[in-house]
Formats: sequence, structure tokens, C-alpha cells
Amino acid sequence: MIDGIDGLENIVAAETVLSEVDGQAGRLVIRGLSVEQLAGRRVLLAQAPGDRITRPADTWAFAARAAAVTTVATIEVQHSDHALLRRASVWNQIATGFVRLALGLPSDEGPVSQAFRAAEAGGPRLQV
Repeated sequence: MIDGIDGLENIVAAETVLSEVDGQAGRLVIRGLSVEQLAGRRVLLAQAPGDRITRPADTWAFAARAAAVTTVATIEVQHSDHALLRRASVWNQIATGFVRLALGLPSDEGPVSQAFRAAEAGGPRLQV
């Protein structure tokens, strides 16, 4: 989820079809924009370790690369996979929390707020 990119501003997506990811090389292109262009933007990456479509290693490698240019909050959704159905309420809470943040609404103190606080303090990714 990325806040502040033209055409993707304040968009919440469970799966993006507009990106190319090579986490091992630290490369993410979103609508033709590279990771360096994320500087100063809020970035939230939520990943399920059981996901066999989007490799967790790629997500975390990208998070490390993006963290060099901006604050990147990361959430690892335990006991879930790419389908997002096994823990739908958690995924919904993450999406809702990011929308609240993007719109400048008061924090709900849920996983998104916790993940950004951890990221700003240099802490580990949040596990839910």
C-alpha cells in the first residue's frame, strides 16, 4: 500500500497488478516508478508467510531497500496465505487502518498504527 503516488494516492490494494517485484535485487517498479521515488511517502507492506504467489522473501527484501529512502511499516500476517480468506478480519483491519492513516483520520491503534510506530523506532516487523 502506498500513499502519495500520482494515480495510486490513498489506494488500498490486496494485490497489485501494476508492479514488478524483484525483492532479492531490491527492485520494485510501480506504474513505472522506482523505489527511490517513494522517498517521503508512507509505505505499508503486509505479507503472509504461507503465500506461494508473492514470495515473502521478496517482500521483506523490498522493505529493506525501501527503508533506505522512507519509513516502511511491515506486518507479517501469521496463519494466512495469498487468498487473504483465512484471516479476512485481520486483512480488513490492516486495509482499514491504512485508509485511516492516508486520510488523516484518528488512529484506531490497530496493527497499522503499531507497525508504523515500530518502523519509526527501528523495531522489527509486526506479527499478527
